[in-house]
Amino acid sequence: MDGATRRTSRVRIAQGSLTRVLLVFLAMCAVLSVDAGMAAAATGLVGAQPAPGALLERGPSGLRLQFSAPLESHFVVLELWQDGQIASLPARIDPTDPQAVVAGVGRSASPPGTSWVRWRVVTADGHVFAGAYAVRVGGHASASPAPPGLTFTAGEWVAAAGRFLVLVGLVVALGLVVVRWAVVGPSWQAGGVVGPGRPDDRAVFRGRTRAVLGQGAQAWWAAWWGALAAWLAGAVLIAVGMAWWIGAGTSGFGVLVTQTRVGHAADALGAFGVAVGVIGLALRRRDEAGRANPPVGWGIALGICAAFGVGVLAWAGHASDGTDVVINIGADAAHGIASASWLGGLVGLLILVVGPGQALGDDDRVRLLAAAVVRFSTLAIASVAVLGVTGTYRALAELSSVSQLVDTGYGMVLVIKLGIFGLMLAAGGYSRIILHPRLERAALGLDPGDRGASRALRTSLRVELGMALALMMAVAVLLAMTPAG
Repeated sequence: MDGATRRTSRVRIAQGSLTRVLLVFLAMCAVLSVDAGMAAAATGLVGAQPAPGALLERGPSGLRLQFSAPLESHFVVLELWQDGQIASLPARIDPTDPQAVVAGVGRSASPPGTSWVRWRVVTADGHVFAGAYAVRVGGHASASPAPPGLTFTAGEWVAAAGRFLVLVGLVVALGLVVVRWAVVGPSWQAGGVVGPGRPDDRAVFRGRTRAVLGQGAQAWWAAWWGALAAWLAGAVLIAVGMAWWIGAGTSGFGVLVTQTRVGHAADALGAFGVAVGVIGLALRRRDEAGRANPPVGWGIALGICAAFGVGVLAWAGHASDGTDVVINIGADAAHGIASASWLGGLVGLLILVVGPGQALGDDDRVRLLAAAVVRFSTLAIASVAVLGVTGTYRALAELSSVSQLVDTGYGMVLVIKLGIFGLMLAAGGYSRIILHPRLERAALGLDPGDRGASRALRTSLRVELGMALALMMAVAVLLAMTPAG
C-alpha cells in the first residue's frame, strides 16, 4: 500500500469514527430535549410560602412563590383552590421583588381541609412555569379535588421548534454573508494562491473561474433564502407556541406580542427578517447578485440585519437576567456572531467554492480553494477565540458550582454542547494542520501529487457541518431550559 492510499484510508477511518460519535451526541441531545420542559419546571420555583403540605392558618394571610427569573406581570396566576373554587384574591408581582408573585387569602376565604395552591407564571426570558401542590387549612383533613392544569405541552414544543429555527436561520444567514464577502470574494479578486516566479495572470484566472463562481452564487442564494425562511417561520412559531403554551387565546396573544419581552423579541426578529428580505430582493434584481465579488455595501446591509437578530436573541434570553446585564447581553451576542461566522461560514465555503470548484481544472480549483481556506482559517481561529472567552464568561454567569454540570439537566446539556464543540475543534484542527498545507503546497507547485486534499476537505466540511447541526440542537435545548445557577 503506497503513501497516498494509506493517507486516504486513515482519513476515511477518522471520518467514520467522527460520524459514529456524532450520532451518539445527536441521540443524547434528542433524549435531553424531551426532558427540557420538565427540567425547567423543576428548577423554576425556588421558594413557596406556605410550603407544600404546610399549614395555612385561617385569617389574614397570603401566598407567595419565588422564581428563578423576573416575571411578566400579564400572565401571572396564583390561586388557593378549595372544593373546586378559587378562595384567594387576584395575584400580582411582589412590588419588592420582580421574581416573586403574591396573592392574598381572606379571613373567611377557605374552610378547614386540604386545599391546593395552583400557579402559572411566564418569565421575562420566555419560560412558562406552572404547577399545583396541596396545603392544609385548619385541622380538618377533608380532601379537596386537585384543580385543572394551566398549560398546554404542545405549545411548549412549538415554541422550542421556533427557537431552533430562528437560531439555525440566523447562524446560516449571517455566516453565508460573512464567507461570501470576507472570504470567497477577496480570494477570487486576489487571483488565488500563486507560486513565486509565475506571471501575473490574475485577470485571466478570474475570467476562467467567473462562470463557476456564478453557479456557486446561485446555490448561495438558495441557501440564504432558506435560512431567511427558517428565521421568519421560527419567529412566528415562538409567538404562537408561547400563546398556546399558556392558553392565552386571541386576546392574550395580542398582549403577549405587544407587552412582553418574548413577544417584543418575536416582533423584532420578524421585522429584521422582513427588512433583510427586502434588501435581498433588491440585490437579487440587480446584475451584481450573481457576481463572484459583489459590492461590499450589499454584504454590510445583509449582515447587519442578521447581526441585530442575534442581538435580539441575546436580549430576550438568559443573558438579560441577573447582574451585569449589559455585559452578559454583549457577551452572548458576540458569542452568537462568532458562532455564525464559523458554523454558517462552513455552509458558505462548501456551496460557494468547494462544491462548484469541482467543475474547474486542477490548477484553478486548487489555486482558488487554497486561497479561500487560508482566509477562512483566519476567520475560524478568531471566532473560536471569541467563543472561548464569551462562552466561559456566560457559563460562569449561569452556573453557581461545578457540580451543576452533572447534577442538573441544564448542566448536562452544556457538557454535551462542550463535547460537540471539542469534536469540531478537532476536525477543524485536522483541516488546518493537515489539509490546508497540502492545498497550499499544491497551489504553489511544490507538491502536485497532493491535490486530492480538495476532496478530503469536502468530506471534512460535511462532517463538521453535521457536528454544527448537533451543536445548534444543544444550544436550542439550553435556550428552552432554566440555567442551573
